[in-house]
Amino acid sequence: MESLFKLPMASGARVRILQITDTHLFAGEHETLLGVNTFHSYRAVLDAIIAEQHPFDLVVATGDLAQDHSVAAYQNFAKGISRLPVPCVWLPGNHDFQPAMFDALAEAGIAPFKTGSGGRTLADPVAGQPSIWRTLW
Repeated sequence: MESLFKLPMASGARVRILQITDTHLFAGEHETLLGVNTFHSYRAVLDAIIAEQHPFDLVVATGDLAQDHSVAAYQNFAKGISRLPVPCVWLPGNHDFQPAMFDALAEAGIAPFKTGSGGRTLADPVAGQPSIWRTLW
């Protein structure tokens, strides 16, 4: 299977990947999940990544980026990730609402990481949100 995303690198070069997952962001910057302000936590993680100065070639955001399924939550993610100097791709998690996720992240130039054919999602429910997107992914 061929990836739809192409990372411009020399043949045989090693790829250094930074994974970010489970940010559980909300539309508002002051919302909390289990007592944690997810926006402030996300910002602190990005600050630490930038301060550490470890080299990486690609960010892979592996789901549960938004808690409230809002376009604004995904825009908050995109605004934060734009602080990093490399491309970012995403995979949805069980808390993600794909239409909002796809629209907001595509607008920010963040592409879904998926294969051209043969990929299957076995279980990816957003509670109370049945969607054709589940079958298309």
